[in-house]
Amino acid sequence: MTHKTSSALRTARQWRGLTIRQLRDASGVCTGRLSMLERGMVRPSMLEQLRLAAVLEQTVETLFPDRSPRPVDAAPDGPGAAGADQPQLVGA
Repeated sequence: MTHKTSSALRTARQWRGLTIRQLRDASGVCTGRLSMLERGMVRPSMLEQLRLAAVLEQTVETLFPDRSPRPVDAAPDGPGAAGADQPQLVGA
């Protein structure tokens, strides 16, 4: 995780006037994990991203800019591409 993400998470929490304990209570993400996320020591799971974004009233893309999924059309396609014979899930 980059400093950009950890900075965005801490900034959003502080802007909302929340302590780490208050964010823990509202999001269900434990205090130690929140501290590590804010320091950029671990990467958030998708569930953590969704919970934190909801509590902090931010989009996942804003709160976790380096964890945004790549667009579906950026995937390689055509004959010989990995998974070319498999149905593609859009928005999953």
